[in-house]
Amino acid sequence: MDQLEKNSINQFTKWAENYDNPFTSITFRQTNAKIVKVLNPQKNSSLLDVGCGSGILLKNLLNLNNRMKLFGLDITPKMVEVAKKKFKNESSVEITLGSAINMPYKNN
Repeated sequence: MDQLEKNSINQFTKWAENYDNPFTSITFRQTNAKIVKVLNPQKNSSLLDVGCGSGILLKNLLNLNNRMKLFGLDITPKMVEVAKKKFKNESSVEITLGSAINMPYKNN
C-alpha cells in the first residue's frame, strides 16, 4: 500500500461517521443527480462505484428502482462499515473493502 492510499484511509476514517450530513448531502445530491443523468443506467444492468465511500451515489442509483446490481468498492474500512449498514437489507447492493489499484473484480 502506498502513502497516498494510507493518507486517504486516515482522512476518510475521520469523516466516515458524519459523511452523510445535511451540509454535504446538498452538494452530493446535486452532483449525483448529474452523474446519474450522464450514466443513464439501463434496467437490469450492473455498476461498480470505485471509491464509493458511504454509498451515497449507490443510494441514488438504487432509488431508480430499475433492478440494477450495484457494487461499491472502497479502501477505507470505516466507510465500508457505514455503507454496509446502509445497505444491509438490499440484496442488489454489494459493498467490498479494497483498493482501486488492485480491484477484486474480473474485467467487465
